[in-house]
Amino acid sequence: MPHSTSELGILIGIDIGGTNLRVALADAKGKILRKHRSLVNESLGESRIDTLCRSIERLLEEYPQGTLLGIGAAFPGPIDRASGE
Repeated sequence: MPHSTSELGILIGIDIGGTNLRVALADAKGKILRKHRSLVNESLGESRIDTLCRSIERLLEEYPQGTLLGIGAAFPGPIDRASGE
């Protein structure tokens, strides 16, 4: 039997906003274990995907316990699956 909820697995939630990205790491019961917020400045050549990947890597380094069970993401407005925009 697992000793903690993180032993059941961990989840990552992503909120992609207009000017910032929020990433949270939670246990299998939904308790937030870590979170990170980043501002995105694409005019400096930084893409949202680069910022997002760095944020996820940082959270997993800060909290290496548990098996990653899944990632969910929220986007403002409609997304065109064909173009990715």
